[in-house]
Amino acid sequence: MRPLDLLNLCYIWCKTYQRERKCWIFSTNRSDTTSIRVFYGYEEVPGADQKVFGGLVKLQDLQGTFANQVEQPNILYLISSALPYFPVRMAKMAKRAGAKLVLNQNGVAYPGWHGLDGKGPISQCRN
Repeated sequence: MRPLDLLNLCYIWCKTYQRERKCWIFSTNRSDTTSIRVFYGYEEVPGADQKVFGGLVKLQDLQGTFANQVEQPNILYLISSALPYFPVRMAKMAKRAGAKLVLNQNGVAYPGWHGLDGKGPISQCRN
């Protein structure tokens, strides 16, 4: 890794650490434990009218039902193809705060790959 890349990564680490810590510390102090407050790992998720690709498309759809809650979330929802910076750190902070963690890891199993019965690695994950 080049020195400038490393410096940039360190800057992002430091810049995001305090914000994430604040987000999850306040989550532990919440009195409302019945509402669903989902955080997708990003300060802002692009709106449905904005063009995105990959896993962010899923977040756009989900945001219509469960708005991205940057403050006091109780669920961290990550998509494997659109991970934010430092997702492991984020997940550890969320778990310490008592939040649930959802990792959306989609796979594809189609007849040409595993036969018509659909028996393959993905079928095991369905249960």
